[in-house]
Amino acid sequence: MSEVILHLSPPQKEAIEDSGLGNLLKINKIHIYRDLCNEIARSYDKEKKSFNINGTFVTMTLDDVDCLFGLPSKGDEIFEAPKINKPELFNLYKKEGQTKITLEALREAIINSSSYDDHFIRRFILFSIGSFICPTTQ
Repeated sequence: MSEVILHLSPPQKEAIEDSGLGNLLKINKIHIYRDLCNEIARSYDKEKKSFNINGTFVTMTLDDVDCLFGLPSKGDEIFEAPKINKPELFNLYKKEGQTKITLEALREAIINSSSYDDHFIRRFILFSIGSFICPTTQ
């Protein structure tokens, strides 16, 4: 993520700010070990909807996510995902000859882009999700 941010032009950064995701631009380079991620995931108690940290249950709220990542936690509630199938977008964001959208393809497209249009923002959002929430296809 930090490498991608280094390659962004001022207009691209401004477009990301305008999309409400500007705090993602402040993320510094860090390395999180897979074992730590597994341990964090295992500490989550789904019945209590909280993390068990040394016997203390800590609940994570939308406001906490807003505070930590600067991601908007307010807005219209989404009850159901739109039923729109846009294969042309999928084909646009995957690499030629591949059958899925990869982080590498998104990273390359963002770094090599000189634009800051809707496609740029979509790629940045997909890259951010892939980097933080689901970094592997497993």
